[in-house]
This record gives sequence, C-alpha cells and structure tokens, in this order.
Amino acid sequence: MAKALIPAFSAKLQDAIPTLEDIVIYRPTDTIPLGGDNALCAIIFCTSLTDRTTVTRIMERLLRRTLQPGTGKLGCPPTQIVGISSLGTERTEKFPYSLQNLVGGKLEQRRQVEEAIIATVQDRQTSNLPPLDYTLCKFGDIKDSTNSNSNKDSMFQLMPGDCLDGTTPLETATNVLLQAVAYQPYARNATLCAVGKLPLFESDMNTTKFWDDAFLRLDGPELERWTKIELGGPAVYDQLCEYLNEWATNFVLRPKGLTTPVRVEPSKIKRSSPSISSSGVRERSGVQLLFLPTATGKKYLSREEERQREMESRTGKPSSITTRSSSSKVTKEGGVEIVVELTTGDRLRVRAKRCNYADGVPLKELSEVTILKRLESAIDYWCKEGK
Repeated sequence: MAKALIPAFSAKLQDAIPTLEDIVIYRPTDTIPLGGDNALCAIIFCTSLTDRTTVTRIMERLLRRTLQPGTGKLGCPPTQIVGISSLGTERTEKFPYSLQNLVGGKLEQRRQVEEAIIATVQDRQTSNLPPLDYTLCKFGDIKDSTNSNSNKDSMFQLMPGDCLDGTTPLETATNVLLQAVAYQPYARNATLCAVGKLPLFESDMNTTKFWDDAFLRLDGPELERWTKIELGGPAVYDQLCEYLNEWATNFVLRPKGLTTPVRVEPSKIKRSSPSISSSGVRERSGVQLLFLPTATGKKYLSREEERQREMESRTGKPSSITTRSSSSKVTKEGGVEIVVELTTGDRLRVRAKRCNYADGVPLKELSEVTILKRLESAIDYWCKEGK
C-alpha cells in the first residue's frame, strides 16, 4: 500500500498546493527527526509497522519540541497525524478478514498501530501541549486505475469507521487522502473507510460539493441519513422540524424497547451560518436524545465495591468508593442528534448522528438501533401522511 500510494499522493499534493516546500519520506528503520522537521502533517502507514512499540517511539520523536538550529526558537511539531491502514482491522472475526488475519495476525497488528495513534492524541488533549489531531484512513486493496476494468468497479463510498468492503482504486485513495489532509475539517479526530471508483466531475464546484457531502458523514459520526424526495422542499422545512421535535418528545415519554433512558434537548447548532453553507446546507435545525447515566459503563461498581460501600454506610463512615465517572461533574453518556437540513439544492434531508460521548464511554449501540428504527418509521409516516 505504501509503495503504491506514496508517489501518487506526493504528486497530487504538490499539484494541489504549489507552495508546498517539501515532502520527506522515512522508512520505519530510519531515524525519525525530532519534531518532524516542523512538518504540519505526518502520515504513518500502519501497513508498514508491526507493533505498537515502534509507532509509540516514532510518535514520541515526531511530537517532541526542539530548538531550531541557528534561531534559538522552539520548533512546531505536526498538528495532524494521519494513519493509513486497511479494511477489516476492526472486524478480524468476520470473513474474509478472519482469513487475512489468520497468518501472522497482520490485521490485529495494524489495529494496535491505529490504537497507538489515537491514544497518543487523546493523552495530549488533557495536557498543556500543542494541539494534535488524528485521522485514520482505511482502504481496500489498492488498484491501479489505469489497469482496472471501469465497468466492474463499484461506485465510490466513504463511511465512518470500518464498515465497507471492496477494493480502492489508486485515484480514489489519493483523492480521499488529499481531502483529509488539506481540506476537510470533519476528517480531524475521525476514522473513515473508502472504496470504489470516483464519479466524473463536470466542474470544480461540483467536485467541492461532492467531497464536502462525503466527509460530512464523519460529523458525529453520522449513523443514518434520509434524502427521500417525498420529504418535501423549502415550503415544509419548518413543519418537518416541528414534527421531529414532537416525535422526540413523545419518544422519551414512551421509550419502548430502549435499554438506556434518554432525555430530549434542543440541538445547539445554529439555524443558518456561513460555516454550514460550505457543507451544501442553507438551513439546519435539530433535536438531541441524550442518554442518561445508568449503573453500567463508567458508573459500574463491582460486587466487592458494592459490598464495601454498604458496610461503610452501616458504620456511618464516609464512602471510600466512587463511581468511575466521578472525575467529571457532568458525564457525557452519549446520545443521538437528529438534524433536519435544507440543502442549497432546495432539498430536505434528515441525518441522525452520535453526540455527547465522552472519551471512554461505551457506545449505546442497542439503544441507537432502537432510536433509528423508530425514527425511520416516523419519517416514512411523514412522507406518506405528514405533509
């Protein structure tokens, strides 16, 4: 993957940013320069490393601030670490990735490298150190576009996480990487996977809209979106917003099938602003279903801890046992945000995305699925009867 991507991406990056000073390439066995030679971005091929210790050592050198020769000033280490990996590192128990991982555990090794990159970034967020973001890009087997049969290539897909299957044409991989490094803010602190052949663009404007919309799925990340023409147009935008707000309130009152209790709050997003228009959206409104704390996850107490707390309460002593969420005043237990958008093409769409998750809080996937199923039923009713 590195042999295919490095020359192609280097050429594309220099074409896109003519003022770029230099691209320096190091092998894992080379001595990595302290501070990364003041590079803005460092790209690490998870496919070229074999263990977590190696990537930790590389990251320590890349992120160390050092004095610049002849100036006496501290240099600036990279602000973005991009990890390039392969599909299936989070699905090693599923076919065909179970077979790929069978000999040598290469997918598990790549997952360890990915986790080391994420952990390094998250550790720095709680310390007084220069800002640092990560991006993980996962591709299928890289195909040379000039030798591929375009009729058999699947259509382009970009999704959050590690959920796609298939091959990735070289042109697709280099373009996705260019967007993630240079243009897309939603690529920061996100994991994405991409496969399939890119469409033909008639203009630069269409190209920009295409990529903005594709990377918008990383916001949250996105769990589901509905773009049915039956949703309507600008005339019913306010009605749809009100309808889904009422649906969310009723959902909380009758949370059938939900494994985690929720509360409803209005979204904090602005209805309209220059920043959302850059995502192809004219107006935006939403509502949040926020998960409430339970006696699981970070608040979970073991049987021994519960017994000790009970004994201390009987003797009147102050409890020495605290829940695992006691380090923060308000625990962000996660939630689902439902966003109604009026696009610049005068189309309505509804997006559901994750929100309000603190680091280390387990995903409430079963509750998310329940919310999405009932939301889809509500949207189907709107399309048939609601307008």
